[in-house]
Amino acid sequence: MLKFHLEHHVIEEVTALLAGDAKLTQWFVAEMKERAESELAVALADQALVSADNFKATHRPIDGVGQCTMRMAKTMHDWIIKWVGPEYVYDEAFLAQLIRDNPHLCLKPAYLKRASIIVSKPWEKTKAA
Repeated sequence: MLKFHLEHHVIEEVTALLAGDAKLTQWFVAEMKERAESELAVALADQALVSADNFKATHRPIDGVGQCTMRMAKTMHDWIIKWVGPEYVYDEAFLAQLIRDNPHLCLKPAYLKRASIIVSKPWEKTKAA
């Protein structure tokens, strides 16, 4: 499940930037968490709409053009850039873990399989039960 988490060294850096004021650091960190969580709620709501489209749509791979491997809402993309880090948007290991840990987000669209030939034999009768 996606959630906002601040590591301890980040809080120490904020404290150092705020001249060691512990109360101001607590307020700033609480405000940052609240803002990140509210933006994440909006991003997850937008991703739910994209996920429904990913689940319903069946994309056809086109030779020579490539295929869509993941569809993400713009707000989710922006949230990752802002709160996780801009380098993680293109990090394949992070994205694979995001897909694996959050199957409810349905980030991978469905694909039609390549065409296959189905041979029907109208001359054979099916056995009635």
